[in-house]
Amino acid sequence: MTAASLTTCSYAPPTPRAVLRVHKQVLALQNDTWRACMRNTVRVSDVDRSLDELEAATARANQVYKRWVTGARDSPGILHVRGTSK
Repeated sequence: MTAASLTTCSYAPPTPRAVLRVHKQVLALQNDTWRACMRNTVRVSDVDRSLDELEAATARANQVYKRWVTGARDSPGILHVRGTSK
């Protein structure tokens, strides 16, 4: 997916469940990364690979969140999450 396709999104924004799902995946990867670092012997290549996966998943989660926020800008649910009201 390119940056241009994200800004001109002609399809429905992701659901709040999708946003929570990708963020939950990031937290699971973060947990795996820390568990790998807590072992007695740690390979730098394993840590590097784990951090790369974590960085990619974080970027994806932020991308999904931004699509949700911009796609549901005037939705009563998003206004409630933001703490604003009309």
